[in-house]
Amino acid sequence: MHFLTILSICTVAAALPAALDSHSRDIALAIPEHEISDSVVARLAQRSDGHPTLVARALYDQTVAWPAESINLGNISFQVRLEKQANDKYKLTWWNTDPANSNSKIKLTLNAGGGSRIFDIVTSPRTTGTAEITPRDSTFRVIFDRE
Repeated sequence: MHFLTILSICTVAAALPAALDSHSRDIALAIPEHEISDSVVARLAQRSDGHPTLVARALYDQTVAWPAESINLGNISFQVRLEKQANDKYKLTWWNTDPANSNSKIKLTLNAGGGSRIFDIVTSPRTTGTAEITPRDSTFRVIFDRE
């Protein structure tokens, strides 16, 4: 029995250098996208005196034009869908798809292009909701951030 174990280990050890030839080490790895919740993501911004300053960044921040029919926006943790209604208002549907055991809450903020607040809500993991909103300006800004 011990002889077969030692022979198996020697066989695997002999095969390893052949498996790691120079060609296979040059192949790029495909790493799936995942969310890192405990890290601080930041970007540089300009202060009034012209010097850069570090500013925290939201999980998702995008400004787009109001859609003619519908639009889907989001990331791995949160999704939003806007659908134009017959009364020129929009139906906002949101989904928080964080795992049920996640302790984080995500805040959804919807601002008009000029900066005025249209809608905001703090959500728990594995929840969804809808609201009817009235568009202002020609664009809107969607922001997801941890509460």
